[in-house]
Amino acid sequence: MDILSKPEYAGLFEKTPGPICLLGFGGSYAYGTNNENSDIDIRGVYANTKDEILGIKDDSEQFVDDNTDTVIYSMRKMVKLLISCNPNVIEILGLRDEDYLYLNDIGRLLLDNRELFISKRAAKTFGGYAKSQLNRLVNKSVRATLQLAQNEKRSIDKVLNGVASRYSKYGSVSTYVRDDTVYFNVNMTDFPVTELSAFLNEINTVKNDYGRSERNEKAIEHGKLAKHMMHLIRLYMTAISLMDGDLRTYRDGAEHDLLMSIRRGDYLESDMKTPTKAFTELMTDYEAKFNEAVLKSKLPDEPDLNAINDLMIKINSMTLSL
Repeated sequence: MDILSKPEYAGLFEKTPGPICLLGFGGSYAYGTNNENSDIDIRGVYANTKDEILGIKDDSEQFVDDNTDTVIYSMRKMVKLLISCNPNVIEILGLRDEDYLYLNDIGRLLLDNRELFISKRAAKTFGGYAKSQLNRLVNKSVRATLQLAQNEKRSIDKVLNGVASRYSKYGSVSTYVRDDTVYFNVNMTDFPVTELSAFLNEINTVKNDYGRSERNEKAIEHGKLAKHMMHLIRLYMTAISLMDGDLRTYRDGAEHDLLMSIRRGDYLESDMKTPTKAFTELMTDYEAKFNEAVLKSKLPDEPDLNAINDLMIKINSMTLSL
């Protein structure tokens, strides 16, 4: 049965502000990691309206239907996110042909020009996203408060080491744990205020990722830890191939087998709450592969904004003729 013909999607094409150009699978079905319990996520793009293109009306940005896990972005917002190599959005352009549920001429034009959006910006966006996911993963697997602080220190060390390597000319940073609390010492001089703000934001991100919430407890209780582990490795897989110019969302072959093995819990200890040493080694290996891929990548440092602007002019012209 065609997915879009199901009752829950009735009237979908009339609900978005502008005409839908592209619809495809998101989530596990897009990655090839779905099982019998997986929900269907749909992601897509709709064209901006005439008022948004020619007038002063604000961009409607996106349509969301929580009941069917459907998110459809406006073309303008989609392109802005693609320019920044947003991990959750750029994967929409990397689906297999059979995973697109609907395409019109505008949607095909966007897909045909997907290479315009692939740049080394992805190294920062995917790398930052992976670190954020790693922080959440570690939080979900940690039980004792002291363990939490020690793991928190390790993550903060990574952030601080990154900052220190970029701003070593200003001074040094060190961290330690005392009485279940993480402390850090900063010895810097002539540190620009803008860089200090960025530094504090990074620390804030780590602290937020390690918030001790009931939500994280429930994630463990409901067996979601293995799924989270799987998505962290999948993120690295996608990023590594992307650095080689290969925008590919679906993971097949040996990669697929590894991801499903992680999802089954093969990389969890017997308590099903703690990643095994083998997973830690696997994660470290993929992180190293990603860093190497970034160094070897021949992608442009920045996307060609002039070419993207020409593409948007063509897309908007096609939209106005609909």
